[in-house]
Amino acid sequence: MKKTIILVLALIVAGCSSPSGTQGRVGTGRYFNRRHEELMAHVRNNQFDKARAIYKSLSIYYGGNPKFSEFLPVIQQTLDMYEALYWAGNEQWQKAIPLMRRIVNHTNPQDYESLASNQIFLAKGLIGAGRKKEALEMAKSAVRTNPDDVDYYILVHDICFSLAHEEPNNITTYVEEAFQYLTRAEKIEPENPAVQKWVEGMKSTQKEGAKFSSPELPNLPSDTNSDTRLESQKNWEHTLSSINEDFLSSHKQKAKRGDIESQFLVGMSYYLGDIVGQDYEQAHKWLIMAAKQGNPTAQFVLGNMYQEGNGVPQNAEKAIEWFTKAAKQGITAAQSALCVIYYSGEGVIENHVESYKWLLLAGKAGFDVSEVEPLLLKNLTPTQIAEAQKRAKEFVEE
Repeated sequence: MKKTIILVLALIVAGCSSPSGTQGRVGTGRYFNRRHEELMAHVRNNQFDKARAIYKSLSIYYGGNPKFSEFLPVIQQTLDMYEALYWAGNEQWQKAIPLMRRIVNHTNPQDYESLASNQIFLAKGLIGAGRKKEALEMAKSAVRTNPDDVDYYILVHDICFSLAHEEPNNITTYVEEAFQYLTRAEKIEPENPAVQKWVEGMKSTQKEGAKFSSPELPNLPSDTNSDTRLESQKNWEHTLSSINEDFLSSHKQKAKRGDIESQFLVGMSYYLGDIVGQDYEQAHKWLIMAAKQGNPTAQFVLGNMYQEGNGVPQNAEKAIEWFTKAAKQGITAAQSALCVIYYSGEGVIENHVESYKWLLLAGKAGFDVSEVEPLLLKNLTPTQIAEAQKRAKEFVEE
């Protein structure tokens, strides 16, 4: 009987007990991870329709849970980036560009570092599509968004020189603009080798009396050779890798300054392994920062990590500690996990009263416990039931 109860409880925690148990899926790490792995498998096989169907289901299950829904936009942006990479690699710009633009439009404008890097992503896509004037304006927008990144100035410079090569009648305008942006970049990072090379070359050209109106400017990039075009598959893979690195780098800087949301996002990126390779040790490093600052979802994930030994030694005591912290902040999956732990005696002395207390709280939060509650009640005396109800009430009133 006891094994049966534990099995049913575990199914509830996993959100798989029955069609009516969908509520149990919300906030549960195992279900989320399993579906996310399926989603990423479809992405790797370029089956984006199937991947988006899974994303839609995750949005339905998790969208009403503010503790978990904050990570859904990150998954959507990752999906958009991978699909944009695929279409760009196949030079289907009519499909790639809208995805890139959506990434920009859905980026939090307050997160200026991520917004700027996504604007550059779109600018490079526009270059690949041959829409260089639009690319130039988008690259300029990135400079305005984050004026501290020298690489953005260099991209503006490169686009200006490419346009100068293609439009001899406007060569003076484009070259002067390129020089202006390099001069600004030089003030930010005077020791940057790329900036030094271009500035010295252009100053030398001016010193020798070369005319900007001349079409014979040295080292003008040409996009006529398809082997050198920016939209090649190899360069696009590098571009996506760069965007992912920019995302992590941006949030890591904020995380180090104590930003709890960035600590959580970086930790979950490593935990889920979608933006970067899965790394539980790195996940633990960042999630524990967020958890100590009170992020309940980070606390729940840490509980899972200690329970399953992912990136840390298995430690039932610490698992209970973090599950309890998350449960006290309303994470119903943590309440259900504690119900299972106290019933089975996993790392603690069996305590059916405490187990029933957590089951009551999970049920109150919307978990379907109708199959389990009668089984638990069979093992409790009326006095124990009253005690569990008292504890649950006290917990709510705290």
